[in-house]
Amino acid sequence: MKPTRQDFENAVAAMTILRFFPSEPIARAMIMDLLSRMVSTKQQLEWLVRVMVDKVGEWRGPAELRALLCTRFRPADGIEGPACTISGYTPADNEAAYITEAAERYLLPVAASRDEAFEQDQLDAIRELQERVDRQIATLPPRVQRRTSGTPEWLKHI
Repeated sequence: MKPTRQDFENAVAAMTILRFFPSEPIARAMIMDLLSRMVSTKQQLEWLVRVMVDKVGEWRGPAELRALLCTRFRPADGIEGPACTISGYTPADNEAAYITEAAERYLLPVAASRDEAFEQDQLDAIRELQERVDRQIATLPPRVQRRTSGTPEWLKHI
């Protein structure tokens, strides 16, 4: 269901606790207008406001608000935003979350049934691959090693 004018007013009122949120009435009216063009449902509006208040904590402008919405929903007006720069919602963060979810969905069940499904040579191949990855990581500069070191959680179960 499309949000009502009151829903948009409540959303803007809730975001007034954000650091740097505009205090001018005309700016708030423009933000309400932006929200009414971008958001298709009340649930989308509630998610956007909840994330801004609970996780972001500061106003970063209308472009970043649109970018945040686009990380989860297609905007109602069809205008895609720039890449989101909010930590936890960047393209890299979204890709990492997708890969982790896929690994947990598809690989953990396989690992749980490894006694039935995997032969020892397949387990050895996986361990050998992880060792090769670890050796490659060792050749990287130390600051990069810190970000890439360690066995992924899903692989520890195998």
